[in-house]
Amino acid sequence: MCLFIESIKVSQGKPGLLELHQERLDRTYNKFFPKATPPCLRKMIALPDNLPINIVYKCRVVYGKTIENVSYTPYVLRPVKQLKIVHADDLDYSFKYEDRKALQRLFETRGDADDVLIVKNGFVTDTSYANVVLFHPEAGWVTPQHCLLDGVQRQYLLRQGKIRAVPIREEDLWDYTEARIINAMITLEESPATVISYQ
Repeated sequence: MCLFIESIKVSQGKPGLLELHQERLDRTYNKFFPKATPPCLRKMIALPDNLPINIVYKCRVVYGKTIENVSYTPYVLRPVKQLKIVHADDLDYSFKYEDRKALQRLFETRGDADDVLIVKNGFVTDTSYANVVLFHPEAGWVTPQHCLLDGVQRQYLLRQGKIRAVPIREEDLWDYTEARIINAMITLEESPATVISYQ
């Protein structure tokens, strides 16, 4: 059975961006399990009583047609300071699959960099586990229109008008002065500046 995941940030005992996580889960159910009723994340996500609330947790929900597992692990931000450009024209990660083997294989080619920046059919997409945002001196913060996965933090920033989605070709990267990564666990403000290299 095909399984999917939601990774939800729980801070001060409260889950973040839950409505956007629910929207993505609902889209997944509509695509893969159209006859099933999507579970309500708000009713499921509750930090266990034995866990202190003064630290940040990653709540990992694994699901197929039904919920397979819900787990909580302390989260520590892993700084990503350098991205290596890699190419993967056939890669498909439009839904948040539990099976990340293709992404892991790309990640393992990173060399001395912290992660990879994936270019698909000439367009910049995402890293192996996060969306990317780039700063343009005239346009401000933007995110690649051709993302692999429309992440919840990306969608939140787009709806807030803090970033715009634009097509970014590989050769356009040099027009940008800064890059950062974002995902459900990492906000734009928390993400350190990142260098992009061909290595």
